[in-house]
Amino acid sequence: MSGKKVTLRAFKIKPTSDLFTEEKPADALLAKLRESKTAEERRLTLNDRSNTKEQDLIANFQEGEAIKGSVHCLMMRLAVGSAGKQVSKELLKKDSFNLEDISVGDMENSGTEAQYQGHYYFCMTNEYLVTSLPINKTIAGLQAYLNWYLKKLYEITPLIDTQVVSKLSEITSIEFQDGRLFEGSLHKEEKRTVLAVATEYVKGLFQDAQTVNDTILTKHISATLKISVKKPRASEADEVQQTFGALIKPIADLDNVIIHTKDNGKIAKGDQILLKKIVQVEQLEGGLLNEPELRQAMELFLQEIAKCESATKE
Repeated sequence: MSGKKVTLRAFKIKPTSDLFTEEKPADALLAKLRESKTAEERRLTLNDRSNTKEQDLIANFQEGEAIKGSVHCLMMRLAVGSAGKQVSKELLKKDSFNLEDISVGDMENSGTEAQYQGHYYFCMTNEYLVTSLPINKTIAGLQAYLNWYLKKLYEITPLIDTQVVSKLSEITSIEFQDGRLFEGSLHKEEKRTVLAVATEYVKGLFQDAQTVNDTILTKHISATLKISVKKPRASEADEVQQTFGALIKPIADLDNVIIHTKDNGKIAKGDQILLKKIVQVEQLEGGLLNEPELRQAMELFLQEIAKCESATKE
């Protein structure tokens, strides 16, 4: 059997209000998943007005083995469609189902409810979350899903790799170049470029520019958003981590995000400062991954994160 490289990204999860610091999201998620009787109950429609009626749902889950209280989930994206892999109504009536349960069939004759669009895995504790979500996708969708399902408001923020930037205080500025896509919330499905934002600003500044077509204007101007970073105090380490995580979080494509350091060095790609780990996982027949192996890799990464964060605070 061949192996497949899987990139795992790390995030911090916490309540949005200091009034609810005792909330334990992993405990709450595991308890609610165990109470659910069908996968159908866990379907979230992303936009009721959309023709495709895309939906997210946790198709399968289980408690972690090495880390007590952690929870592993298989997140699946469904949509209305009659081609490709189909998810039947019978599957959705079960408490959970796996990727191998999905079959290719005729929608009209197989009792199909939705079309399979894709999937990813995530594992979380009460403090941290790791996921195989592709790096060109933001965490906003998963955050929206968990907040909807748990009926709470949690903030999930990317963790910064302090091995790449040994001290976050070394960063002096972050530069977002042309073509940079900012993703809006899951439900708005909005994407904006730096140039699009700049075009609106220019037209607002200059009266004559208001008469110029946006397409023509963007052909003759370029835009770069540069955010200067103040030198933090040592006691503000957690706040700095949260700030950088928040700046990176809404960026769908990090290729043209440039990090400047005080020695005039550059980290060419913004994704280089994200805390992530590439793991090798056995790939089975049909392209499926060895899920127990992946779960162990995710729990090991969570242990490493907790140990590293604990050492940083000392």
